[in-house]
Amino acid sequence: VDGAAVELSIQSTTGVPLNTEHTNRVELIYSSDVQTATASWIRLDAPLTVTGQSLQARVPLLPERARFIRVRERP
Repeated sequence: VDGAAVELSIQSTTGVPLNTEHTNRVELIYSSDVQTATASWIRLDAPLTVTGQSLQARVPLLPERARFIRVRERP
């Protein structure tokens, strides 16, 4: 975190290396209320890049008190 953004690292739960193919299938979603239904979460437009065997994203910080971020795979 540099005060303006946070760096996120995304890894596979199965240990499979993530590559550029995964950047098209994975998206970040967020909400200021973790109890909000997932269908109501908002998609982040932060680009995903491959670094080693994981994906990286730089997410800008907003003035919200709390921001919850989830990673999901598109169907």
